[in-house]
Amino acid sequence: MTQETFNHILDVTDKMLGSASNDQWDELFSLEKQRDALIKKYFINITLKDEGLAEAIRRVLDKDLEIQNKVRVERERLGQELKKVSHGKNAMQSYANVG
Repeated sequence: MTQETFNHILDVTDKMLGSASNDQWDELFSLEKQRDALIKKYFINITLKDEGLAEAIRRVLDKDLEIQNKVRVERERLGQELKKVSHGKNAMQSYANVG
């Protein structure tokens, strides 16, 4: 049960990374909720004697870091877009006030 659950966690994590790589943010957040539930289920059933646990957790954390970096880059891009829109709006209001 635990190995099957963990493999499912890895599959969902891979899908999350793919979603982040393809700018599919809604899908990423949906998959994240699904994975969180699987992680809770996995750790309820795990024992400290399970072989390879540390390596498996490292793999998930490495992919999480990559996902977080992609989300950060997208957040920064969106922030820059918002600034451009705001500057454009301010410029239009200034021109409207002059006329």
